[in-house]
Amino acid sequence: MRPRRARGLGILGLAWLLATSALAGTPASLRISQALAEGTQVTVYATVSDALGATLADETLTFHATLGTQVAEVVSSTPFAASGEGVLYLLLVDLSRSLDAATFERIRQALRDWVAALGQGDRAAILGFGTHVHTLVAPTADPAALNTAIEGLNPTEPHTALHEALAQGLILGQQRGADLPSRRALVVLSDGLDDAPGGMTAEEVEARLMEGAVPIYAVGFSRVRDRASREAGLAALGRFARLAGGHFIDASAGEPAAAYAAMRERIRAVSRLQVRCPSCVADGNRYRLQIALTQDGRTLSDGVDVRLYPLVAAGQGAAEEGPAAPAAAAVATPAADEPGDQPGDQPGDQPGDQPGDQPGDQPGDQPGDQPGGQPGVPVAAAEGAAGEGPGDEPVDQPGDGPGDEPGVAAAAGAAGEGPAARQPGAGQFWTPSGRRPDPGLFRLSLRQHRHGRGPAAGGGRHSATG
Repeated sequence: MRPRRARGLGILGLAWLLATSALAGTPASLRISQALAEGTQVTVYATVSDALGATLADETLTFHATLGTQVAEVVSSTPFAASGEGVLYLLLVDLSRSLDAATFERIRQALRDWVAALGQGDRAAILGFGTHVHTLVAPTADPAALNTAIEGLNPTEPHTALHEALAQGLILGQQRGADLPSRRALVVLSDGLDDAPGGMTAEEVEARLMEGAVPIYAVGFSRVRDRASREAGLAALGRFARLAGGHFIDASAGEPAAAYAAMRERIRAVSRLQVRCPSCVADGNRYRLQIALTQDGRTLSDGVDVRLYPLVAAGQGAAEEGPAAPAAAAVATPAADEPGDQPGDQPGDQPGDQPGDQPGDQPGDQPGDQPGGQPGVPVAAAEGAAGEGPGDEPVDQPGDGPGDEPGVAAAAGAAGEGPAARQPGAGQFWTPSGRRPDPGLFRLSLRQHRHGRGPAAGGGRHSATG
């Protein structure tokens, strides 16, 4: 019986080896880790895994894409390791007293190892969170600055503002710059519990994940004794990671250093796809990006929402919009007059701006208006309401109280305006008959009011006949 049993076990073992060898290396899952849109071009970082969980990054993989209702083109597919790109790591560190000194020292050493492993194009930032969240080091390639911050970390905070820390990390990770890599990864070690009084909720964090392009790589590490609380915290942390396109590892029973090292490999084990959609429109709306992988007659697919904003910098859209426009001259030519411009207006002035207005003034602001004043109606500079404070209504005079009714603007027309004279709009009122009020009558009425010869005091309304 024993020889037969041994032969049976040997056959089962051989069958298992054959089955696993067949599964290894065959794509079994596809997940979009990050998608970053620039105009109608999207850079996608996707994770392909086999049935055993091992990641695959192979140039022979063939991807297809759609964006909204349009068929998009996958211009290139490159294993991240061969792309020459770096990663911006956002390292979030829990500084609450839930971690003892010995455990925290192991975490500190794992962070030192992470800094030592930074590559040529990598950047890293460190955020500490307890009762509050602090950005200790902004994105940098300086290992000395990072290590100095790590040495100063101590678990002394009475509360854990995990949700706010995730939100601030997402905001920091959305920054763009010439020296910042496109690939982003928010790395956090936590028990998943947030006990900050009046802090952000999990739902608020999830809402931000819908607009973000920063995957969360979470290391679960809990010393909470209550089983229900411990499992709830780790489940919440895993949910954040999955929603953000990242990954979750429970390291509660292991070493933080090993979990950090495994996470670092996971972040880089992606394929970088360049997707182009010439028929799409960058109009600021959100569209569904769907990536598909077909191999051996089997199709894997994953999707994520991306928002297509128009390109801001001139010339960025040349590849998709056609030949670039001629470069601007060293001295810019004046912008063409807009309808309603007054003699002496500068390029960029808004309709209703008066001579002497400063950048940021609202249409109709008067000389001497204070920041926060309400947009008023243009009045001659000599009659300007200098001294008006925040809350004054349009054309209020010094001494008027909040809530006074707005007056009527002086004549909007100006000498030199032709057929393009302004129409009723921002910073201008017309009389009910459609005629513009006489500026001389308005100024006369204004002087009478100031000297007590106008409407009875307490009327609260300035008016002019048209």
